[in-house]
Amino acid sequence: MALRGRRSQRVTAEQLAAMLRTRVATYLPGSRLPGIVELARQFGTTEHVTRKALGVLSGEGILEARFRGGHFTRQTSDGRLRQLRSVVALIPDPLSRSLHAQSILLGIDAQCGSHGLRLSVRRISQTDGDLSPGELHLLTEAGLDPTVGLAAIMFRPPAELLANWARQGVPMVLIDEDLPAGVLVNAVLVDQQGAICHATERLIGMGHRRVAYMDLKQPNTTYWVERLAGYREALANHRIPFDPLLVRDDPVGVGERKLAEQLDLLLKLPEPPTGLVAGNQRAGCDILDACRELHIAVPTQLSVISGGVHRRDLGDRVKALSRFDQGPPDEMGRAGVDLLRGLNTQRRPVTIHLPSQWVDCGSAAPPGQ
Repeated sequence: MALRGRRSQRVTAEQLAAMLRTRVATYLPGSRLPGIVELARQFGTTEHVTRKALGVLSGEGILEARFRGGHFTRQTSDGRLRQLRSVVALIPDPLSRSLHAQSILLGIDAQCGSHGLRLSVRRISQTDGDLSPGELHLLTEAGLDPTVGLAAIMFRPPAELLANWARQGVPMVLIDEDLPAGVLVNAVLVDQQGAICHATERLIGMGHRRVAYMDLKQPNTTYWVERLAGYREALANHRIPFDPLLVRDDPVGVGERKLAEQLDLLLKLPEPPTGLVAGNQRAGCDILDACRELHIAVPTQLSVISGGVHRRDLGDRVKALSRFDQGPPDEMGRAGVDLLRGLNTQRRPVTIHLPSQWVDCGSAAPPGQ
């Protein structure tokens, strides 16, 4: 679990609870956790903080505290242990051939093999949740067996189906797909907020005090909210006032045809930006193209960094873009299987945010260099 912002020398109870929540997701129901003294040693904190963190998870129904017996992961509601036997990976057919999707599947396959789980792959014809009657029936039937875990890769089933699965306790996880508004589901995602925060802070650390942000506005998605929050978090960390004139997240204004126009307007402000953070890699590549069209020297006149990831292959275009990129996609697949294996211990949905990594391609430098 990635911790955003500046990490103190000793973790807080909230941070420890988040890390334990991720670890417990890999345990079988009824498993006993190490004692308080041992957990405090492992995480470099105090017994008091450890006890508070365990209390948080007990209050959420994830753990069960037994008198003089320690803390255990909860069993299922009927008291029986329902161990996962197989995993069905759901993936949109148009995306299934991409290297990114294949890498996620390799991670799922490897982790299933490590734990003796059978894996089957079902390709879905649609990418927007608009399923055919046959596919909808297939997914409804799949959700009836609690020993079968469902892993939706870069695909979000219809909200009604997700809500039904949530009510029935179906073991299900979204992998690398934006969370739907109003529906609580388990998910493995890239830390979008952390990536944008780190990208903005890297520009600030280079000496840029006027940093702009451009993204595609998607008000009903978690990714858009997290990325904008990451930008504002970085400004607040460095006590730089938020200037709405430096944010361009309009769905029309950030389209490919309008992007150069929006960039030109930014640079004509009385105090123009010297650095720019793109919401994802596709936007970052388009911004570099717009800079060439407007004869803007990168990074001398404008430094550009992408903070969010993009799942589709951008070819050689991305090689010129400095960015915070996600780690190996197979790690998302492995984390998804681990999350599925531990879902019987959870009463609330769990989201695992995987950290991003810095890739320097020369599109960012101190102002004027």
